[in-house]
Amino acid sequence: MTQTFEFGLDTFLPVTVDESGQSIGGDQAIRNAVEEAVLAEAVGVDSFNIGEHYRTEFMDSAASVVLAAIASRTETCLADRLIRAAHSAHRPSLRRTRHRIQEATPRPSRVR
Repeated sequence: MTQTFEFGLDTFLPVTVDESGQSIGGDQAIRNAVEEAVLAEAVGVDSFNIGEHYRTEFMDSAASVVLAAIASRTETCLADRLIRAAHSAHRPSLRRTRHRIQEATPRPSRVR
């Protein structure tokens, strides 16, 4: 029996700094994540997963919107949403949730 492995990347869309050390805005953090997902697909990553937080240093409180933007720019990379388990206050424990985004036009992108 052959085992199959998938490789995925996870992010909480942190608001970070640019090359000059200046803080970037939330809109740029989201654009960066979409570009990262496009690059991830180009190098063969199977999934690009977005965590969901409601904190000012993260721009992922509307993960569905970001996932839709990723789905519109990718063809094979699976876009997923991760939710932090409430009982894990000290050690983040992420579990996948199946989240389907209905697109206006059918594309081969896989979103769950």
